[in-house]
Amino acid sequence: MLLQGLLRHLMVKVMTVHDLWTPTVDGVTNMVQDMQMIWP
Repeated sequence: MLLQGLLRHLMVKVMTVHDLWTPTVDGVTNMVQDMQMIWP
């Protein structure tokens, strides 16, 4: 039971980090694409 709770806690942490990082990654990707359009 304890292990199951720990796993769930870790999953929540991973999902939170993922939610925080995804917009940043999208922003960087968009920035790089814009640069490629400026300098073909």
